Amino acid sequence: MLNEETRDRYIREKGPEYFETNIEDLLVDVLGEVVEVEKTNSFLVSTKAILLQLEIMKDDYSESSDVIKKELEYISDYLKVNVFKKPLSKGSAEKLLAFMMPLRKFVVDVNLAGNLVGFFRDLENGFIENYWRTASHYLTDITRSDLTKAYVKFFGEAAFNNPMRVNLLNKLCTVYRISNVDLARITERLKTGRAGLSNYENWLYSTLRAPDFLHRMALFMAKCMHDGVIDEDDSKSAFYIKDNRLKYDWKKDKRFEHLAKGDKSDPLYDKELGTYTTLIDTFNSEHPDRKPIQYYQENGELSDLPSPYTEGEIQSIKEVGSNIFGDYDRSNKALGEFHMLG
Repeated sequence: MLNEETRDRYIREKGPEYFETNIEDLLVDVLGEVVEVEKTNSFLVSTKAILLQLEIMKDDYSESSDVIKKELEYISDYLKVNVFKKPLSKGSAEKLLAFMMPLRKFVVDVNLAGNLVGFFRDLENGFIENYWRTASHYLTDITRSDLTKAYVKFFGEAAFNNPMRVNLLNKLCTVYRISNVDLARITERLKTGRAGLSNYENWLYSTLRAPDFLHRMALFMAKCMHDGVIDEDDSKSAFYIKDNRLKYDWKKDKRFEHLAKGDKSDPLYDKELGTYTTLIDTFNSEHPDRKPIQYYQENGELSDLPSPYTEGEIQSIKEVGSNIFGDYDRSNKALGEFHMLG
């Protein structure tokens, strides 16, 4: 069964490109089309019978012919609008409507999406909220210093990398679903409208997505920097990109500094070993369908960890941003509505 937990796991294991054609959405769409066609055909057959009967009655009951004509017109207009999706306007009015609708859509998009005032407002409010919550340690142990370092690293990654190249920000966001990676919205953005691949709506709505991406990613990176998973020096970070895929080297994770060196004389060694074994046990319990990870490999060395955090820990980290900026994921929204409405 494809639920939220297995969906997160598939994205983490296979990458977002695995869901470029979202199988779940495709199946739902196909099933919906099949049901719609069957019901519409049945409805049209019944409607055709009613129309024929009214035509016969119109001739037989001449005194009520005006009423019957109005009923025929009403049914015809109803079918035109609700079944065949055609406007009721005719002639010059229809041409004017065809001209005005794209213009109306463009004006709405510009006002709602291409809103620079809203962009800078959300940008400023995000900085204030993040620093205020980290100062009060709201649901997190990251500090203002961690957050500042994360923002600096974020802008460094964004400013000095080729935008066409996959970088650490892209992969962290997509693998851990930090911001703007709700599968329902990805499938919408993958669709091409009449404007082709360069849909102007995507460019305009980036003014709404960019602040959310910045501040959620900064919170996540601040947590990683606080724990020692990400370093200001890329060469010392546990996360890295190889063959356009996100990789994790637990030996560079500062939480396992003495364990990776095998320094058993250090008092922190046992604590780090306990954290390491707990992570493996949790990974195995979260993925019962996969081959269990052993503590040690056949050569006697410690096994590699698939991720610095368990799925439960990732959800807790993301919860900080969700409590500040709201929940962006439709599946989570639907789950909340299900529990509230029963």
